[in-house]
Amino acid sequence: MITWRPVKLFALVAMISAFASTGYSQQQLVIYDNTAPNSYLGQFYGSPNEFGDQINVFSPTTPWDITQFKFDYYLNGTGVTGNETADLKFYANDGPGGAPGTLLYDSGPFSLTKGYNTVNDTGLNVQVPSTGSFTWTVLFGGIGSFESAGLLFYNPPTIGSSADDYWQKDASGNWALQRFTPAGGPVANFGAQVTATAVPEPATIQLGLLGGLMWIGYLARRRFMAKKS
Repeated sequence: MITWRPVKLFALVAMISAFASTGYSQQQLVIYDNTAPNSYLGQFYGSPNEFGDQINVFSPTTPWDITQFKFDYYLNGTGVTGNETADLKFYANDGPGGAPGTLLYDSGPFSLTKGYNTVNDTGLNVQVPSTGSFTWTVLFGGIGSFESAGLLFYNPPTIGSSADDYWQKDASGNWALQRFTPAGGPVANFGAQVTATAVPEPATIQLGLLGGLMWIGYLARRRFMAKKS
C-alpha cells in the first residue's frame, strides 16, 4: 500500500516540477549549418580587424540556448610560431543600422593550429536574440607578415540562412557591411554550425506540473476509495 507522507509528496512534486522545467529542453538540435563539404567555395578571407557573419537560425520564433558552436579557419605561412590566436564573439544586431551591438559571448583568445582546422566551442549557454538572428565574429591575433589566417567560405547554408555580406569593424570601432560579389568574389558566408536547445515556454512548464499534480490526485483518490471499500 502506498502512503503519501508529506515529505514524499513534496519530493514527488519537486521531481515533476524539475522535469517540467528541464525535460523539454534537453534535445540538442542544429539550428544553423553552413559546413556541408560540397558547399565549400575553395577560398578564405582574413583581416587584422574583427569581422564575421550575421546568420538567421532555424525556427527563429523559438527561444534557443546555444550549447555548441563550430567554425572553420585556415592558418599558413613560413612565420607560424604558435603565438597565433583567435577570439570568437557573438553579438545581437541591435546597434546603429542593425550593426552588431550587445555582446552576447566572448570566448577570449585561444591558440590556432597550422592548416585547415575546425574550432568546436562546447558547453555554451547563450540565448539567441528574439529576432532569431545574431552575428558571430572572429578577431585574429599574432598574425605576422609571412602568415595568413582567415575564415573559410561556404554557401549555401543547409539549415538557416545568411545574406551575401559580412560585418567588419574598422580602426575607429565602427561596423560596416561588406561584400565580395560586386568584384567577382565569393558569396560572403563563412563556414559555421550552431547547436542549441529549445527553451520551454512558461505555459509548457505549468502544464507539465499540472499534469503531475493531477496524477498525484488520481492516486490519492484511488487510495481513499480502496480504504472505504
